[in-house]
Amino acid sequence: MSDELTTLIEAWKAEWNGRIPPDPDVFLAALGSAIGPDSRVAFRQAAEALLEQSRQASTVRRPAENGDDAPAPRDRGSLPAEFPVACRFVPRDRHAQGAMGEVWIARDANLPRDVALKVLTSPHADDDARLRFEREARVTATLQHPGVVPVHARGETESGTPFYVMPFISGRTLAQAAQELHATPNPITLHRLLRAFALAANTLAYAHEQGFVHRDVKPENILLGDYGEVFVADWGLAKCLRDAEPPPAEQPLPEQSASDDPRATQEGTIMGSPSVMSPEQAREAVHVGPASDIYSLGATLCYLLTGKPPNQGTSAQDVLLRLWSGVPTDLSARWDQLPPALAAICKKALNWDPQQRYATAAELADDIQRWLSGDPVTAWQEPQMDKFGRCLGSRWSMLAPTMIALPTAILGLVLATQIYLWSQEVGLIVLSLFFVAAALLAFVAGRLAANDRRRSQEKMFGWRL
Repeated sequence: MSDELTTLIEAWKAEWNGRIPPDPDVFLAALGSAIGPDSRVAFRQAAEALLEQSRQASTVRRPAENGDDAPAPRDRGSLPAEFPVACRFVPRDRHAQGAMGEVWIARDANLPRDVALKVLTSPHADDDARLRFEREARVTATLQHPGVVPVHARGETESGTPFYVMPFISGRTLAQAAQELHATPNPITLHRLLRAFALAANTLAYAHEQGFVHRDVKPENILLGDYGEVFVADWGLAKCLRDAEPPPAEQPLPEQSASDDPRATQEGTIMGSPSVMSPEQAREAVHVGPASDIYSLGATLCYLLTGKPPNQGTSAQDVLLRLWSGVPTDLSARWDQLPPALAAICKKALNWDPQQRYATAAELADDIQRWLSGDPVTAWQEPQMDKFGRCLGSRWSMLAPTMIALPTAILGLVLATQIYLWSQEVGLIVLSLFFVAAALLAFVAGRLAANDRRRSQEKMFGWRL
């Protein structure tokens, strides 16, 4: 081994020490043209030999939190055994299991960050699942929006199993947050989750403008970051409206669904999650448009507000049969628990006639924002008395002090004038006392009005408290 090659290997190993193995080509590219072609070839061969030894090891060295080197055992689980350990993104721990793939926490060898690596799982690795998985990566990469998780890279294992890489989002799903909300109701939490829902609806409005329909909108697919981030995830069933996708062959009612859980994503001709699926998507998923996503948004909102999805049954098959029957589920008992305006928003989004729903997801988001701001919503014709009470309530904290202080001051002025004619000194004293009393009454009235408005807001944002 030449001195130059030895120096290269030692420098490469020095970068490797205590970290994930750097890619040999990236390492050579950083050195520029100072290394000759023969040395490059010899270095790659030597580096591959060292990396082959790393593949056979059961641990990957990484820095511990205290700065010392510590071995990090990696549970490969069902990760393909041939997954290249020396690739830029090295899997460490399994994070979640999805309908088509597994999500792993991986380490970026080129940049000091953790990423999420999604791999197509072997049991689902047929041609159809592979196409959907690759479509999910392409659609997610195409949609450039803050509400869509970006794709850093995509690739294949040595056996051809596809994977792609995204930022690792630390947080929870809207479904988990809704469960916590109903376990411990809190008006502030409800306010925050409704704003997150509106952001998700705006993300879907952007996707619809770009010509994509999600077809699997549900609380489990809306991710809430720890610092206010909101993402719409899992675009594996997304359809591009510009593509000519052939219609599926007609199928009889399924004897047994792919999953008995109505909330689980179904595969095959019936695509989506039955518990939040629109009636038209249950009948024919291929030709649905943005209106189907709007129905699923309404179902997600229903779950957030009531703790239950609108389409319920003992199994996925039972839910699908109800959707195919053409008879809407009676949800009036649930709407009675909600403020009328908010219930009207849900009912409009969940209308079985797509033409009667919101025209766009952005309009649904706008109505949620109006309700949060205390303004009238487009989905509900507010009674005149309710409108007067709402307008008065929003200004009561300003009107109450004036309404109390002004009559008191006028009465004091009249009495003081009469007393002044009898005794000037007594009249001035009485007038002063009345003005002081008017000021005190105005202050008390203002505080009471502010407390009354706070209680009305608590009733609006936490009606079960």
